[in-house]
Amino acid sequence: MAGAHPSTVVDYIVSGRLYPVRLSERTVRIPVRAVVDLREPELLAPPVVIDDPNAANVTALLDAVPGVFGRAQEGLLDVQAGRVVRLEDL
Repeated sequence: MAGAHPSTVVDYIVSGRLYPVRLSERTVRIPVRAVVDLREPELLAPPVVIDDPNAANVTALLDAVPGVFGRAQEGLLDVQAGRVVRLEDL
């Protein structure tokens, strides 16, 4: 995170506000979306409020978000490939 002190980044990770993805033994990546969430929240779309707990309606709502399925699949592949860092490992 450009402009942030390393200890601040570690604090964000330990508190669960950032989730790094392990690229190699000594390299992690912090998703850009997470950085924007913390540094410039005004750039984000407002949160979606789900009034209807019906699972079919929730699925339809999530399907309407552009790129959400692809991002979910990428995250699943990262987990399966071990490209995540558990908080206990930090």
